[in-house]
Amino acid sequence: MPNVLTTDTFAQYFHGSLHRLENPWFIPVLRKAGLLMSPVAHQIHHDTLQRDFATNCGWSNPVINRLFISLRAQGMLDDAGLTPAE
Repeated sequence: MPNVLTTDTFAQYFHGSLHRLENPWFIPVLRKAGLLMSPVAHQIHHDTLQRDFATNCGWSNPVINRLFISLRAQGMLDDAGLTPAE
């Protein structure tokens, strides 16, 4: 079983690839296979900061988005920490 540091490192690396114009050859392959989202799809998260939190592949976004909306509607989550500090 991989340790948390390893999985976090890979998650951050792949997240970072969504922000870079030039990436190693395997990044476009992962995108084409649906294992890594496109930079355009990832930008939706940054544009709203209120949806699409699964920023690597995006597969769980429909479920996580519904959960987030429900918890916010119940007052269990607020916007603290969602908007970048200037």
